[in-house]
Amino acid sequence: MPDTAQARTPGDFRLLARVLRPGPDFDFTFIKPVRAAAVRALALRPGDRALDVGCGPGGSLPFLRAAVGDTGSVVGVEISPVVAQLAEQRIARHGWQNVQVQVAPAQTVALDGEFDGLLMFAAPDDRPWILWEPILVDLQVREYFFGWMFLATGRLRQRA
Repeated sequence: MPDTAQARTPGDFRLLARVLRPGPDFDFTFIKPVRAAAVRALALRPGDRALDVGCGPGGSLPFLRAAVGDTGSVVGVEISPVVAQLAEQRIARHGWQNVQVQVAPAQTVALDGEFDGLLMFAAPDDRPWILWEPILVDLQVREYFFGWMFLATGRLRQRA
């Protein structure tokens, strides 16, 4: 299969993208408290930098943005351009100047600088940080719970 936006977007996410396009701020009510708790567990402070890997349509971005405030920044990474467009719509709708999305696979994304916390929400693997060990230094697993969420704190930066 060729490397196209469609090929990098699973079928269920293509359907989700069509449903969410008119309302990119939608998130399931039962998930919001879980996202909020995950971001609280990162213990981010105003001025910090947060990395949201596999950010999808941006459901965790409001919580991360609130944690780092106006002086911090949030970078979302999403492999699917179709799904990343929803996150970008959410960012534009709120006018967040310090939130951005990079469209790339997590293993090859080019990151700039260091990050104070990393969130992988609904990760498809039971140890998703293994993908990152070769490219990040100072990666410290802080908490892993529910079998589908990975949180890391410490100073995260990409290997040179």
